[in-house]
Amino acid sequence: ICLLVVLIHFSAIQESWFPAPKEFGSLFLGIFDSAPFWWVFIVLSLFAGVCEEVLFRGFIQKGLRTRLGPWGGLIVASIMFGIFHLTPYKLVSTTVLGLWMGFIFQVTGSLWMSIFAHAFNNGLAALAVHFARIHGVEDAVEAGGRQLPITALIIAALLLTILSKVFVQVNSSNTDSV
Repeated sequence: ICLLVVLIHFSAIQESWFPAPKEFGSLFLGIFDSAPFWWVFIVLSLFAGVCEEVLFRGFIQKGLRTRLGPWGGLIVASIMFGIFHLTPYKLVSTTVLGLWMGFIFQVTGSLWMSIFAHAFNNGLAALAVHFARIHGVEDAVEAGGRQLPITALIIAALLLTILSKVFVQVNSSNTDSV
């Protein structure tokens, strides 16, 4: 959770140095005009989280780990994840998110845990855009930093902590018996 808060602030700073085109904000907010919020939330958080994690952690990072070692695989897969998102003004923050999710996968040994982390991140982004739309703010990062309810962050942090402990315990007990 702390990393996500840092990334939100970093994204805001990065935005001032390397701003996104004005059309990007309206395009991103426009996604919410075409469908109900719950549908967009599910697609952005669950479907994208599952598909991207299966690709980047399940195939790419796992495959690179055999050739480059655990840290080399993590770093290269994360850079590829950042490039994959095709947003040059968010390349660094997206790559750092890839490092975070790849690290979770590497430490827990669970693709489900990195899927949860990815869905959690995308869910926060969807909430930020939703609140931006409600409050008439054009910049989703600004809306996320100012409008996202702290209760959602606290609940998500608790859930992430509980799930990570469960997955780390399961993973360590599985490796002990091998």
